[in-house]
Amino acid sequence: MFSKNIVFESRRYTGPTAPPAAVFEDKSRNPATCAITVATWARQPSDIWALSHNGATSLVTVTDAPKLQNIFDGGATVSAWIYPLSDGEGNLGSVASKSAYWDFRVSDELDGFVRLNFRQLFTGYSEWQTANRVIPLASWSMVSVIYSSTLITNDPVLVLNGVAQAITENSLGVGIRQSDVGQNLILGNSNAVNRTFDGLITLETMRKEVLSDTKVFKLFTGEQRWFQ
Repeated sequence: MFSKNIVFESRRYTGPTAPPAAVFEDKSRNPATCAITVATWARQPSDIWALSHNGATSLVTVTDAPKLQNIFDGGATVSAWIYPLSDGEGNLGSVASKSAYWDFRVSDELDGFVRLNFRQLFTGYSEWQTANRVIPLASWSMVSVIYSSTLITNDPVLVLNGVAQAITENSLGVGIRQSDVGQNLILGNSNAVNRTFDGLITLETMRKEVLSDTKVFKLFTGEQRWFQ
């Protein structure tokens, strides 16, 4: 669904047989090279497999390629299904990031919930988070960020289970966005390995397209059966 502008899409593994321990595949056109470090596959009741991140050292490295560079120029949508057990290493568990250039993560745990957080590097960071702690711990949620870095005044749309959330702007950079060319895409952590996600992640997807709320909700309803 809506595959025309997909630049990264993790393979969906299902069934009783575990995926090869070190294998993580990009199923989009011109697939990127991926490598797992420490993270392990975990089978879910619906028979889908997800990568378990340990909150300390695990990650997936996706080797940089032109299709992954500066994806928010002109607009992009990044989505994943997550099952957080906490807000992660340093209270900032990364779902997906490009070094210090952009980071999509959970943060600020309190009373069994975390916020969704996104930042983009300009001259200084522009950073936003959900106004409320909306993501429950120990439960599956689909999270998305829809954003264009073309104008520094643009705000992202942070989406939980297909529904846009109220956001708070923490900071606003100046100038133009800084280029992430040459930086690997990291799933479940940062390049510095200091923002490890704590929990499960699967079905990571990056689209070079600003999806509407309606399309994101359709994606959510289409995949929800794997997480009930």
